[in-house]
Amino acid sequence: MTNSDIYLSEQEVYQLAGTVINSICIDMNETIYKKLGGRLSIVWKTDESFNASAKILNDLSDPPNHQISLNYYLVKELYRDVVAYHEFAENIHYHPDILQVLNSISEAPMLPEDFNKKDNINNMFMASLTFIFFHELGHLMQQHGRIRAVFLENAIEDLMIDECNINNSTPLTEKQAAVSHTTELAADSSAISRCIFELMRHFSEEDIIRDGDKGTLFLGAVQLFVSGVSCLFYRFRGVESGRLEQTPFGTHPLPLVRLEINLPHIYEMLSFPVIDEIMGHKLNRESIVKLVSRAAYSGAFFW
Repeated sequence: MTNSDIYLSEQEVYQLAGTVINSICIDMNETIYKKLGGRLSIVWKTDESFNASAKILNDLSDPPNHQISLNYYLVKELYRDVVAYHEFAENIHYHPDILQVLNSISEAPMLPEDFNKKDNINNMFMASLTFIFFHELGHLMQQHGRIRAVFLENAIEDLMIDECNINNSTPLTEKQAAVSHTTELAADSSAISRCIFELMRHFSEEDIIRDGDKGTLFLGAVQLFVSGVSCLFYRFRGVESGRLEQTPFGTHPLPLVRLEINLPHIYEMLSFPVIDEIMGHKLNRESIVKLVSRAAYSGAFFW
């Protein structure tokens, strides 16, 4: 395959992102919002920043009217990050110290071998973008805009949560930072659960698995999802990702803190017997921990 066969053009990236996000939004409206008499909408923005946001548009007593905004720049840069991660993974032999650490966890391949390179890139990109969407949805469904308005003394009329733009304001400290971190972790937890269920649904479709092993394909997708989420945690925190903190600071927890809390959530979900029954992954708890941990740390080392 040539590079033109492997990599998507910028326009193709936007088209893929739109297809994925619009499909999930339609599903959320049909299965959740319509029953409540509410609405979930998507807004695509041209702002030149790696940002997503969630906004509550309704009064508390009214049906939910929720809006998720995604920047085209985020989509473009997210795809570039995924491509760069794959180049890193394919050339890991140039980083023997990192490879040694990763192999101490598991000597599994850096990338799933049941997908070709293009599918690996696209699956990681779609999984990462889906996590962003469900993270914003978690903010909305758990009313984090209103929670922050109360505890952070924000204007109750402005019920918007920005992932990055808020960093341009005065950094949060003490109680305000703790509240912001708590709501971010709560949104993470919601997104992790929804993403795993979405992967289960996707890799149960006959036209996706065809003659492949459903369990193996599912685990490969989980590996890419975890690597993608790890990279996202670093991307959203930015240049401060490696600074140690004794107390909460800023809007988001440090990436390693988010991973420390979210990885056990993934271990637990994949260890549910019912998930093995549905997907047939046949991994015991130790193997699951190794697979997920190695994927997460590979994303951290890449960043």
